[in-house]
Amino acid sequence: MFMTLAIIATVPLLLGVITIYIAYINSAEQSARAYSHQIMEQMNIHLNRSIYDYAKLTTVALYDTNVMEILRNHSGPYQSSIYTSAAEKSKMNLFISSLSFEKPEIVGIRILAMDGSIFGSADEKQSDHWLYEEHPWLKRVVAEDGEFVIIPPYEINYYSIRKARVFSVARLLREPYTLRPLAVATIDINSSLIFGNLESVTFSKNSKLLITNHNGDIFYPNKAVDFTLPADLRDNGLIDLQGETYLSVLRESSDETLNIIGLIPVSDLRKNAQVLFEYTLLISVIALLIAYLLAYFGARNLIKPIKHLQFKMKKIQIGLFGERIEIRSKDEIGDLMNGFNSMVTEIERLIKENLEIGLREREAELSALQSQMNPHFLYNTLENINMMALEQSHFEISGVVSSLGKLIRYTVNNKVMFVPLNEELRFLEAYMKICATRIGAGLIWRMHVDPILKTSIIPKLIIQPLVENAVQHGIRQQPGCIDLNIYQEDGTLYIAVSDDGVGMSAEKKLELIQRIGLPANPQQGKKESFGGPIKGNALWNVNQRIKLLYGPQFGLFIDQDSDIGSRFMIQLPVRLEEIE
Repeated sequence: MFMTLAIIATVPLLLGVITIYIAYINSAEQSARAYSHQIMEQMNIHLNRSIYDYAKLTTVALYDTNVMEILRNHSGPYQSSIYTSAAEKSKMNLFISSLSFEKPEIVGIRILAMDGSIFGSADEKQSDHWLYEEHPWLKRVVAEDGEFVIIPPYEINYYSIRKARVFSVARLLREPYTLRPLAVATIDINSSLIFGNLESVTFSKNSKLLITNHNGDIFYPNKAVDFTLPADLRDNGLIDLQGETYLSVLRESSDETLNIIGLIPVSDLRKNAQVLFEYTLLISVIALLIAYLLAYFGARNLIKPIKHLQFKMKKIQIGLFGERIEIRSKDEIGDLMNGFNSMVTEIERLIKENLEIGLREREAELSALQSQMNPHFLYNTLENINMMALEQSHFEISGVVSSLGKLIRYTVNNKVMFVPLNEELRFLEAYMKICATRIGAGLIWRMHVDPILKTSIIPKLIIQPLVENAVQHGIRQQPGCIDLNIYQEDGTLYIAVSDDGVGMSAEKKLELIQRIGLPANPQQGKKESFGGPIKGNALWNVNQRIKLLYGPQFGLFIDQDSDIGSRFMIQLPVRLEEIE
């Protein structure tokens, strides 16, 4: 009762606390997503606008006549060493310097001519020609066929300033009329300058902001990161990085420029929820303690009499049936105690009766033991009678005595419960010899047995009561025939005993069926013995033995359709294994 009351008080309260905690977390996550999307949308607009401005600068060379003339002169086949005049360099330096004027984030602008020449601003530290192996991104730029390409950040060292980490915007320049490739224009942009203002953007205390392209190359932060983003990164998803779970907020650009990714630690979102949960849990625990105390004192009055009842039951368990419970209440507990006292009184009475019955049965067993004769004495006596009959040439008497000895030997051994069918048949032959002596030559005994079934295992003395019933009630003292048919169908062994005697009326058959199917009245008739009158109890015993051994689907059945004599049938499962 106490546990039930405790559960009723605890479960709803805990469910309420957990529901509030989950609702608060969901609200915090939704607010973080909305705030992050708003900031990242503004960042995306500003960033894409800057990228498009740089992309436009790569096309300015197409509108300068002097620059186009120089590029046409250097549009021949690629050479590892090419001569570039001072005039050409001066014009190109002046043009390139004008493009980067008052744009400090532009580290440099380079134009790579088709013949291997390279042009840049005057302050660039560079050689007179470019090499394919130093520019692995050139194939991608050429493949885009005039569309601008954003090259991921990489380290460069060909400028006069210190080594810088840049990303580039590049485009293939073609002759406007012939579309012949002239050069590749690249604008190198300092990542620290263009992304420097992003360091102040935070979504939470430990959040991370990243800028990548559609291939997953990281443009920001400016330094190399020590983690790898998963390939299936999606908006409003959860990812694990360095043992921490993050909420991912993704703003993808529709034109395949740059994506902005926000990573917000779930622990940051749940920090305030954790504080709320702790306070709520503390209040809940205090309320539960008060509820537990009230439940304990409320259930104590119910638990105490039940424990007293349990104590008395243990006394009864060890045999102290004189124990009784003092009833102090008139409620359900009092009714339970009253029922307990009545039950103990009845048990005590039944035990006394069983003791008296047991004493009487032992006395009967002692009397039976005292009256028993030694089986060996009986066997020896029958053997002496047999020898005397043979000496006097009384062969018929000798046969009867021999058959009687076989019957006694077979029935005395009570330790064997199952026997092969052929042993039971030999016993029946001996029994029928004695019956033929009593009735005369008018008794005909026929057996029809499937030879395969002679080794099958059946319960001992299961057929003899049916044969004895046919002799006593069917044939009686008149001539007649008794048939024994044993066969099998679908794994079932059928044993049929039939006679052509006086038979039974329909009412008599119905009465016998009821007697076989129901327990016999122990007060009806006297105890039956082997060779005594059959009054239905022996058939009932046969039926009950079979059902107990093999189940309710097997047993003893009576053929109600036979007009002449009677026919009884036993159904058993076929067992051909050896007896253990």
